[in-house]
Amino acid sequence: MIHFLQNYPKIILFLKLFLFFTLSFNSIIDADNYLKQQNFSETNFSTQESHRSRSDLSNDSEKLNELKRKLFAQYDRMARPVLNLTRPINVQMFIRLLYFRLDFEKDSFEFNAIFRFQWIDEFLQWNPSEFNQIERFNIGLEKVFTPDIVLFNSIDQNNLLKRYNQTELTITSDGFVIWRPIVKLRSICNLNLSDWPNDRQQCSLIFLSWSYPGDALALYIASNHIELDALESNGNQWRVLRTDCVTEIFIPDCCPELFIPQVRFTIEMIRKKSLEIYLIHLPILCSILFNLFSITLDPYRNRYVRFFLNRIAFIVLLIISLYLMNRFGEATFARTNLAKILALLLINVSGQIIWSSIANALIQSESSRTVEFLMGHLSAKFRDFIANRILTDPLKEICNKNNYLFVSLIDYSLLIVLFPIYGIIVVIFFLT
Repeated sequence: MIHFLQNYPKIILFLKLFLFFTLSFNSIIDADNYLKQQNFSETNFSTQESHRSRSDLSNDSEKLNELKRKLFAQYDRMARPVLNLTRPINVQMFIRLLYFRLDFEKDSFEFNAIFRFQWIDEFLQWNPSEFNQIERFNIGLEKVFTPDIVLFNSIDQNNLLKRYNQTELTITSDGFVIWRPIVKLRSICNLNLSDWPNDRQQCSLIFLSWSYPGDALALYIASNHIELDALESNGNQWRVLRTDCVTEIFIPDCCPELFIPQVRFTIEMIRKKSLEIYLIHLPILCSILFNLFSITLDPYRNRYVRFFLNRIAFIVLLIISLYLMNRFGEATFARTNLAKILALLLINVSGQIIWSSIANALIQSESSRTVEFLMGHLSAKFRDFIANRILTDPLKEICNKNNYLFVSLIDYSLLIVLFPIYGIIVVIFFLT
């Protein structure tokens, strides 16, 4: 008895632990059963919902097939979809430009765009309440009448937009048909490179129906501008200034009684300033400065420096000319004003190189009869004034003074003539 009383606290603790674990185990079993029941009920509910959704989808699919059979039972995709054949079918078009580039060698405008054409097909109308509230469906391009819209001023032979038949049409219950082809086309564009690299270009895209005149198919614009929100600007060297869309009437020369509506999209753009342009401008400006600076140098003491600067200017201008001819092509580059300016600068620098050699030979020559004959036509006062201004350096005593005076007069005359010409070239061409 005494031993039992001594172990009584341990027995009580053991009983408490036993009761705790027993109750906890029962709770876990109850919770597990509850979760299993919940999972079963949820699974059962999901299965019922899945069966119900599949049933509805199957019913919708059957109704859609029934609708298509009804609509296309006697449908003729080659006939205009109008009940009254005296009325034209009205087609609206819209362009969203994605990317474009200009090809100066072929005088073409290449572009990627999303087109949207929409019209009413009076043979493809139904009551949605009779077909499980089906209000629209998609169908292949080859099964429905599609207007034969072409890019009239295309540079390619295959300019029919219907050749992009991988896209589907969307048809609504009221007969509204929407066609959104993504196309890549090239149009003719008369590019003007005379002001390169500060040029502006304007290109037009002309669309019309190839087979239907205006009394059978009327083509309209859905917007008075081209959508540019998706235009890829990275890597594009052009900035779009404006776009314009108008509907015009085209009358063929062969058939003056016919009139064909056409849609003209116009896009005007300006070339962006790029690093390449500055890398071309900077050497040309340096060559001009070298040429002008060489004229101001002493024709006797700095004759080698003059010759070296002129040669550097000639080599730089020649390299730039060859680079641009290789980049654009000889015929394309010849259309630019920059080509004319580079040719003028090359001729002038070549003349300066030749004149530097002649001036060096004249100054070191002992004979001055030709120079005296030419200088004799100047007035004595003017000749003395120039001589006092120029012949003041003691180092010039070692050279032929008359010839030196003549060379200096030619140098100053060239500087007076070339300085304003170069200034006009720099201001108009490089700083605008």
